[in-house]
Amino acid sequence: EAVRNQQRAIALEAAAGEPYRMASVNYTNLLIELGRADDALAFGVPLLERLQSTRHSWGLDGVQANLAAAWLAQGRAPQARALAHAAWAQRALVESQPTWADHLAWLAGLEGRPRDAARLLGHADALYAVRRHTRQGVELQSYAQAVALATAALGSAEVERLRAEGAALDDDAAERVAFADASLG
Repeated sequence: EAVRNQQRAIALEAAAGEPYRMASVNYTNLLIELGRADDALAFGVPLLERLQSTRHSWGLDGVQANLAAAWLAQGRAPQARALAHAAWAQRALVESQPTWADHLAWLAGLEGRPRDAARLLGHADALYAVRRHTRQGVELQSYAQAVALATAALGSAEVERLRAEGAALDDDAAERVAFADASLG
């Protein structure tokens, strides 16, 4: 039902000539939540190409974050890393740092960097608390995957210690952690 409703919203958006495509961005999010990463990528990559030629920061950031999450769900860390790195500069403009921190924590876990994953989780926790937001849908999936990977590698006590350390990171430090050399593990 949610898929059908979102498809109707997309049709209305197209009929209205809506250039920002938020219903379409939300559709990519829904597909990922439903475990349909392949469909999210098939729909979202062309959407990303269309949005890159607009000035709509919210839609562009949303589809970029959703596509990064879809690639992570497929275990395609290099694609997720490249997109996240390209999108990083605009995250403050649309206040999407907590979302990106969750996705980047999962990325770090997939890249065999569990300490960085735990620190980024702590950074995300602090950002959600400051903004009085909660994780939803795709962010919860990224969070759960990052926690599982970090905990499996380090144990709960070390993950909690590193999360507390990550809570103190500023944006520049979080960027260094997030985009650390993946080959260094």
